[in-house]
Amino acid sequence: MVSSVRLSKLYLSLMKMSNQFENKVAIVTGAGSGIGKASATLLFERGAKVVLAGRDEKVDVVANEIDPSGKRV
Repeated sequence: MVSSVRLSKLYLSLMKMSNQFENKVAIVTGAGSGIGKASATLLFERGAKVVLAGRDEKVDVVANEIDPSGKRV
């Protein structure tokens, strides 16, 4: 069984990580699928504004999935 103290420490460390890219801009190539899509999603979740690049319209779909408001993607 995991103690509540351990869970609290884990939660606090995850919260610190969630904003580690705040006020940063990330440019992700190949963002339409695979590793590029996963990277863009993770960077967005951790606070970055994300610029997506790719060869086709899949990038637009990914942008809408990540940030429907369009404010940070």
